Amino acid sequence: MTLYIENSGIVPEEDIVFCDGNGLPVFIFTEENIEKRICFEGKNAVGETVIAIQGKPSLIPKLTVMFGGSPFCTVSSKFSFFAHEIKIESPAADFTVIGDCAGFDYAVYKDKKPFGKVEKKWFDAGINICMTSKKDEDTALLAAIVVAADECVKRNSD
Repeated sequence: MTLYIENSGIVPEEDIVFCDGNGLPVFIFTEENIEKRICFEGKNAVGETVIAIQGKPSLIPKLTVMFGGSPFCTVSSKFSFFAHEIKIESPAADFTVIGDCAGFDYAVYKDKKPFGKVEKKWFDAGINICMTSKKDEDTALLAAIVVAADECVKRNSD
């Protein structure tokens, strides 16, 4: 399934909306203001919470993706001289991220098989972020990984 993040990327203090090819919202991530915590709630188009992201601010950002009310994976970022390296740790699978996370041009592999891809796409209205998951049932998880990776990159850059 291919989804797009409207408005040329992820903007703090605004909802992060993943839309289908017709511009209809599929997932909406809202940052919750909980003191000294990073929290995003991911809801589907009918307003049901399907996924969440939680963590504490630190020098090396590390966020936990909650799926079905349980921790599924942690996403962290490490800055090197020329790029941000994203690491995904999960007891359920072996995840690998290859590419430029800060520039929204990367692929995610699960157990060495393609899981999803994130890239910038040019449209008449400007730049949108395009996210494609290999399986429809993995779309919510990939969307959460994209939000968590971007949040880690931002916090590591500050």
